[in-house]
Amino acid sequence: MNKINKLDGLTLFIFKIMLICVLILRWAFDTNILMYISLAMPVIYMLFFKKNIVNGLVPIMLLVLYIIVNLLLFDDHPYYKSELLVVVIAPICVAFCFDIFSKTNYFDKYEFYKRLALVLNWYYFINALIIIMQILIPGFLVHNFSNNSFYLDQVCGLIGNNGTHRLSVLCLACIYLNIVCIILDKKHAKQNYFMTLYIIISSLIISIFNDNKFYYILLGLFFLPIIFNFKQVKKYIFKQNKFSNRKLIISFIFIIICIVFLICYFIYRNIYINNVSLSLLKTERMVLFDYALNAGSPNKLFGHGIGSIMFLFDPQMPEHFGMCELTSRIYTGGYLYLFLMILVFSTFFAKYFNVKKFKNKLFIFLSLISFCYYTQAFSMIDMTFLICLLYYFLSKYYSLIENDTSEEEKKNE
Repeated sequence: MNKINKLDGLTLFIFKIMLICVLILRWAFDTNILMYISLAMPVIYMLFFKKNIVNGLVPIMLLVLYIIVNLLLFDDHPYYKSELLVVVIAPICVAFCFDIFSKTNYFDKYEFYKRLALVLNWYYFINALIIIMQILIPGFLVHNFSNNSFYLDQVCGLIGNNGTHRLSVLCLACIYLNIVCIILDKKHAKQNYFMTLYIIISSLIISIFNDNKFYYILLGLFFLPIIFNFKQVKKYIFKQNKFSNRKLIISFIFIIICIVFLICYFIYRNIYINNVSLSLLKTERMVLFDYALNAGSPNKLFGHGIGSIMFLFDPQMPEHFGMCELTSRIYTGGYLYLFLMILVFSTFFAKYFNVKKFKNKLFIFLSLISFCYYTQAFSMIDMTFLICLLYYFLSKYYSLIENDTSEEEKKNE
């Protein structure tokens, strides 16, 4: 490995600390270290290292303007300070941190992706074994779930309590990290390819047993960038790495069979074993979403006012209100609040590696909406970190594919 300069070394050290906070420390004990690092890092880099951090500046200015207008429109906003710090400033600072990573030389080298893939693949492999033990032996390595007695929400290994959604995002991030490594490294492409298959199949199996239904939809959604760019993906995986078409066909048939079988088993398990109606599988978030839109006849563009309630699990609100970004964000700030937050993050993600094509930028934006429906995408700092990690790899993937496509077009001219 080549020596890296001090600034790159410091940035890499901070990234490692943030990763440890999410993957290990969260399981061990509740900590705000990640939030403090996220808030401090952009300021330090701008003041002391003169880093020019301007990505996403226009959407951020629009968001700031909107927040000022919203606070002027409503008189009653007792929680606005905590809301602005925890669910606006802190998550945007996480996106800023990844912007710094993308501008750091070492983070754009294959050495970084190779080492990170090694760490995350081993982490996933060990974590999957722990999850199997948690399924077989209830309570195994479950540190604390006093705030949620539903055991299946704790079946997520070292991710920590109530971590099934975080586990889903980590799985997707590992898949795209391995795909990036396949494209960058011909020598170890087979190992990364089969690790990708292992993660896909094992994560689907795990999602059956920890009742993580929405993961099936997310996995299908994040297959679209691969399907739409299959020509380039096929070239990198199979032609450059001497995979035969026979292996291609066999592996994809195997994946399809596994997915179909697991979906059928998922339906069977919920309908005939757990006696759950399919209509009930989708109601809770929709009911809360309807409440957020219509409770108290709010202004749908501006909501009830930023800071009008506790953003996460206000005791005055219905049970589980705040379990996903969509409900809390729309209730307090309306459609504009949600739209501008997604716009800020999608702009960051597209700029990490200069994604150019509109269809790719559109996918980033629309897929973020699915995360807002699924979980607390921007209101839980560790979740925001994992989402940024996923889109960091997705942005790199898009950049590699777009560059390859443009080179082919130049040759054909």
